[in-house]
Amino acid sequence: MGFNIFEKIVDKIQVFFSFKTGDKKSANFVARGNINIGKIVLSKDSEKSGDVIEQKARVLIKDKNEKAKIIVALGISMGIVKALERPGTRVHLDFAVLNEEDKPTVVQGAYMKINEGVVHFKLFYNSDATGARQPNLGETFPIVVAANGVARLQIEFENIKQELIHKGDNACEIYVLTARDSLSSTKFKLVVDDAMIQTFEQLQSSADNTRIPAIFPAAITTMK
Repeated sequence: MGFNIFEKIVDKIQVFFSFKTGDKKSANFVARGNINIGKIVLSKDSEKSGDVIEQKARVLIKDKNEKAKIIVALGISMGIVKALERPGTRVHLDFAVLNEEDKPTVVQGAYMKINEGVVHFKLFYNSDATGARQPNLGETFPIVVAANGVARLQIEFENIKQELIHKGDNACEIYVLTARDSLSSTKFKLVVDDAMIQTFEQLQSSADNTRIPAIFPAAITTMK
């Protein structure tokens, strides 16, 4: 199992530390210098827990089950995480789930496709107006969305084995599964140009040298 710390450097690059542990614990962490006080947070093994949601979704897609009566609305960016662990893909996505029914619905889980690969749910986080992020210890699936209501979800997704984001157009799709065994998804596009590749390389070099992963807010476009 793993745990993360999300925080922010003075020059507005958000960062988090990543560690591994076999114990089910959480603990406080204090860093000096450019980094503020953070908190260590336990997270589930994303490969195992995420696979269950993905498998359920695949069955629903194959059987052409009725689409969930929810709308998945995205923001304008996705956080691309550069860390020591390579190969691999980590992203932060901030999105809303709108319930179109006159009765509550329950969100059971979520996962995302990036090109031909999949990133699974790892943990929830919170962000403030400055862009600083920290783990949301009080949030977990399932999520209840009120009748005709909306829930904002901020999630870290990961694939620890594959590097899925490349130069050019990256086709992405976020899937949300409800407890009624129905599914909704939204497609979006991430375009990576030469300047972003250079930024990724600089952030990767920084992560390698400092052992502190960094998050780059990359613009995304929702597809109709």
